Amino acid sequence: MITDAQKKYLKIIFQLGGDIELVSNKMLSKKLGAAPPSISQMLDRLTEAGFVKSEHYRGVMLTKKGLTYTIEMTNNHEIIKAFFIKVLNINSSEVNQEVDLIENHVSDKFVQRLSEYLRTKQF
Repeated sequence: MITDAQKKYLKIIFQLGGDIELVSNKMLSKKLGAAPPSISQMLDRLTEAGFVKSEHYRGVMLTKKGLTYTIEMTNNHEIIKAFFIKVLNINSSEVNQEVDLIENHVSDKFVQRLSEYLRTKQF
């Protein structure tokens, strides 16, 4: 099972263009505010799990598995975000923070039902 920290790294790698080019450890360290040894350890775990491929001293890039997983996470984030905005009227400036707090603690089935609900209701 993938951890919340691993999910965070995958999102950041994706945001930094890791679906089309190598993302350096230095870029990740700067974005995450983490020490280079911590970055290297996490990238080793993600490589072992098949989510990224690493090129020694150049950086990492998402694998097909990593990209698929990250896109699914991003889509789930957007569905929960839409629900929070449209149904719960959560302010758009606060919504991402709220979604970040719960998105790793709900099932895909739950997100699918939210999506179905949003498709069938008029707002």
